[in-house]
Amino acid sequence: MLLYDSFSIRHLRVEVLLYPPSEDRFPEGVLSRLYASLNADDMFDDCALRQRLGAIFEGERLTYDIETRRIRMHFRNFGTIQESKENLNHLLGATKKVLNEAGMRFLYLTDEVEIWGLVPPEKDSIDVATSLRSKAMKVTQPHLDKLPGQVISAGLTIHGHAPEEANYTYDVTIAPYGHVAKGGSLYLDAELNFGFPPEPPEEDVTLVVDAVQTTYDFINTELIDFAQSLMP
Repeated sequence: MLLYDSFSIRHLRVEVLLYPPSEDRFPEGVLSRLYASLNADDMFDDCALRQRLGAIFEGERLTYDIETRRIRMHFRNFGTIQESKENLNHLLGATKKVLNEAGMRFLYLTDEVEIWGLVPPEKDSIDVATSLRSKAMKVTQPHLDKLPGQVISAGLTIHGHAPEEANYTYDVTIAPYGHVAKGGSLYLDAELNFGFPPEPPEEDVTLVVDAVQTTYDFINTELIDFAQSLMP
């Protein structure tokens, strides 16, 4: 038996585009000023500047990777959705302020949001790898014999399009977590790719934060419901 009520999110990845695309290099000194602004509360432990091409700010719970055309943020040790949205709102707002002051004018456009988490078993009462392989796929031993060595487990990936008004496509993965032959948790991953809005958004930061909420709702409702239908 899997404990879906104990599903826990472990990772959030957000990628946004800067539109219109800027030059290939940032203005002199702006990345250092950006690091100082974002790291006022010691969120980061390390700063790697790629001359004026971009930078990576690394912390225990967050990696922030900026280029002139894109920002990637990886949130680890996920707390609550509200906390993550507030952090994202702060990061994007502070970034826009520093870059605007340097003469860069742009809008944020949401590109991708990915969330993954784990559903634990009840005291290893279910062999997740074997159960998923038999219920979700018609994969038999002759198929697996084509691969080298011992196949520990197999997963399922599905691609789809949301209703037109939702304006996103999705890639979801259901798989055993880790290289364990028996027991273990069920891995659920949802990656939503968002289309451009029909009109330039007035509140572009809010639009990105809303996309994170949409992805959070997707993995906690549609994907959980789908997984339960396969693996009760």
